Amino acid sequence: MSIFVPNKVYLRGILLHYFIQKKSAAEAHRILVQTYGDNALSDTTCRDWFRRFKNNDFELEDKERSGAPKKFQDKELEQLLDEDPSQTLSELGKILQVDESTVSKRLKGLGMIQKQGHWVPYELKPRDVERRFGTCELLLQRQKRKGFLRESLPTRDSSIGDCLPSFLPSLVRKDEYKPRAKLANSSLSINMVQAYAGVTLIKKGAVGGEGGDEDDKEKEEEAERERQEAIREAEERRKEKHRKMEEEREKMRQEIRDKYNIKKREEVQEMPQEEPNPLMRKKKTPEELAAEAEAEEEDEFTKLRNTIETQVNEIKSQIESKCSLQ
Repeated sequence: MSIFVPNKVYLRGILLHYFIQKKSAAEAHRILVQTYGDNALSDTTCRDWFRRFKNNDFELEDKERSGAPKKFQDKELEQLLDEDPSQTLSELGKILQVDESTVSKRLKGLGMIQKQGHWVPYELKPRDVERRFGTCELLLQRQKRKGFLRESLPTRDSSIGDCLPSFLPSLVRKDEYKPRAKLANSSLSINMVQAYAGVTLIKKGAVGGEGGDEDDKEKEEEAERERQEAIREAEERRKEKHRKMEEEREKMRQEIRDKYNIKKREEVQEMPQEEPNPLMRKKKTPEELAAEAEAEEEDEFTKLRNTIETQVNEIKSQIESKCSLQ
């Protein structure tokens, strides 16, 4: 047999019944103890409720205390954020008449976080994901058309034919340069440095009067072949690395497309203009340089002659016009 356990509201209703029957608080408490035992209300509680009944307060539910936090609906908070997502916790608390900690807990429950002074959902909406994905694709297409990495490749100084690459330290002597530990694992980088250093040392020996020897020419040609081979290996490695990276990126992009049901944008195939590699550029001979200088001088002389002829013709036309007037 189950035992009935009365709640507070039920017992308060019994007290109101005894109050209407003109019984005292002590009598009502005694009857409750005889009937419900330990579940009965205390004597002090019975007296407090009889006092409220005498003041014509017959509400049996507990009244909201002044210090208790006010309850509010999440819809009110969401409406305020839709109107102005840049509101602070203090401003939201004043509008809702609650403490800042209460607002913070509700925002966390709604999955809202603050970024750059605005409350935004932690999980991106599908349209936001699609917009970010489209921006990434546009940036990748621009990189394919004209990559900024090509402009950052090291080049040789055109005025000095046998200098080391520009990315090497300028304060280290060429014959004493040692690759860093980071470059030690790359045989390609070491070969490039050795090739450049070898060409430089050969040129230094040529200044001392041994430039006409066949051995020096053979060494120079061998060093040049090594340099060209190192450049070709570097280019092949760069292309292979770029291909693998592009495959990984395309795989990630396809996963995002499948997740959010995004259609792949059709790319317009453009023929990129390949820029000549400055490292593969052939050095000009003294005869070619002299021919270019003569051509420039001839162009300047032709311009000067044309200018003088124009001025002479203008003077002649002015003199003829004056003579005709006289």
